[in-house]
Amino acid sequence: MARPDGFDEFEATSLFCPTCRRATPTRKHLLLVLPSGSKYDYRCAECGAGATRPVPEDLSRYYPPDYGPHRESAALRPRRGLRRVVDSLATVIPPLPAGARMLEIGCGSGGFLKMLRSSGFDAHGVEPSPEAARLAGASAGPFEPSAYAPGSFDAVFAWMVLEHARDPVAMIRGIARLLRPRGWIALSVPNLDSWEFAFFRGAWYDLECPRLLTHFTPSSLT
Repeated sequence: MARPDGFDEFEATSLFCPTCRRATPTRKHLLLVLPSGSKYDYRCAECGAGATRPVPEDLSRYYPPDYGPHRESAALRPRRGLRRVVDSLATVIPPLPAGARMLEIGCGSGGFLKMLRSSGFDAHGVEPSPEAARLAGASAGPFEPSAYAPGSFDAVFAWMVLEHARDPVAMIRGIARLLRPRGWIALSVPNLDSWEFAFFRGAWYDLECPRLLTHFTPSSLT
């Protein structure tokens, strides 16, 4: 009988790797030991990327109303620590003229998006959470490259988004289609090869199982 959380017992010696784009041998790592059953991460033996498997059919239930990036306080009343994070992102804004057209994917409640706009850029956002999209003044819904004309943007940003995607390679290809010649893409992902994961293992905050579907390493991004 299937468990209510959507995670049946699962074993695999090979899985489709979303970065290698083919089935590869896997290494099984114990993440959590819970009364309801142990949770495992399957890491590609070739590129090192980890995968949360199986993927629940309905991921929306794992994004509650109080999910941090979607909260109003993240955009309108930022705490000191969060303000430092948003301000640090200003250092990665490419040297483009005022009026340059930009897109932020998964913009949350809009802290970075509003900074782009206040800097004089023509900044657009897309966010799956309707309430967070309202706060950000962004389009509500999943990122769909076909919703935009090819070559529409001078820069595209995706902060801590790629790991949520069911097909991260397809997302990157979709972003590339939207960029103008000499366009910029800036993204961030948690690092599965970090000392934090080596120390905390299953308690590492950035695993966020099952919201994060792929756990990247530097080698898996090249």
